[in-house]
Amino acid sequence: MCIRDRPNCISCIGRRALDISGPVGICVPCAKNCSMCNGPKPENCLEANPGFGPKIGTKELISCPNNCLYCSDEGKCSICRYGHFLEKGACPECPKKCVLCKKEKETDVAAKCLKCITGFVLTTTDDICRACDNGCAECSESACLKAKPLYYIKDGKPVKCQENCERCNSEGKCTECIAGYDF
Repeated sequence: MCIRDRPNCISCIGRRALDISGPVGICVPCAKNCSMCNGPKPENCLEANPGFGPKIGTKELISCPNNCLYCSDEGKCSICRYGHFLEKGACPECPKKCVLCKKEKETDVAAKCLKCITGFVLTTTDDICRACDNGCAECSESACLKAKPLYYIKDGKPVKCQENCERCNSEGKCTECIAGYDF
């Protein structure tokens, strides 16, 4: 998209660059797999699309290794996708149900989980992701912190709301009925 000042483009928006080499400024598309550029050629690429990086010795953009979001010109990953961790330019997967992990030391055999997916809690004793109780959306190791719909929390545990109740308060009193039912 071109921002104009009469017939001339003075700025470009999106994956485009301003070309002022002709009699009027025009917006030209960036090279393939390039998200920000200052011209249409691969060597004009300032930032590659996620999953792409520069090929060593050229200005060509190539695919990064599997599960890599951004990579360097040696084809080594610098930032991994969610659920993976950086190890020697590659992106191995985190342990099951884990979205953020890392190896403490290079000699460690496995990565240590730092954060679990929603509905799971990281145990402090063995660093694994354990499912929250049924009816619990978020929990700590010892209590339910947020109940799922149709449940409420009592003494740190999820308790099912009364029959035909969509939502209930912390005392178990129905605050919203399932469609087709009234208080």
